[in-house]
Amino acid sequence: MHWLMKGVTLLICTGAVAGTQYPQTNVLTSGVAVEADRCLPPNAVDVMFDERSVTAIDSASGSAVHRFEGESLRKVGACGNVALFVTDRQAGFYSTRTGRWQLRSVHQSDNAAALSKSYNFSLGQNIVILATSNEIFFYHADKGSLQSVALNADRLRAVAGFDDTGCAVTDRHVYCTTGQAKTVQQFALHDMHIRSLSAQSGKIIMRAPEKTLIFYTAQLRFEYLPLR
Repeated sequence: MHWLMKGVTLLICTGAVAGTQYPQTNVLTSGVAVEADRCLPPNAVDVMFDERSVTAIDSASGSAVHRFEGESLRKVGACGNVALFVTDRQAGFYSTRTGRWQLRSVHQSDNAAALSKSYNFSLGQNIVILATSNEIFFYHADKGSLQSVALNADRLRAVAGFDDTGCAVTDRHVYCTTGQAKTVQQFALHDMHIRSLSAQSGKIIMRAPEKTLIFYTAQLRFEYLPLR
């Protein structure tokens, strides 16, 4: 199964060793078409990796290496000032502002054999959104800081980021944040079934039949627009 849901626009700049294969990964999200940051070169950070280590190549700070210890690499990505790797045990977040990998456990459940088999992520120029079946992580390049939201059995439907802003859509809520927000903002969906999510400069637009929800970056607020 291809890990990316149909309709996702997500370009990732990576370096790879020929023949490297990832384990099959389950899809966490579906049913929402996502348009997010297009990570076109040149980028401030790129990634090189093999089965032993992953290296962020930072145009300002040089290289930062993380060596794997009994863990299996599943995915890497880079965009603008941020980079990400995911293994079967943890995630690594990189920012050009800090020049180092910040590690976070990404356990899926109490069963140690069921780690990081399902996830989704989106990269903006200054933000990483990573979601497992239990938790959503927002990593901000400006401060090298992490925010997280527990899903509490809520089903993830989409994630997207643009510049320093990111949103995650579940069956029951929308969670959005920016690099300047002290907390993650949330909006209860009730009867709104989002079909598309467009991440743009200054705003993220979420559309449902006859309804639109907009998150404004500068004001850290949601605007709900019924179309009738």
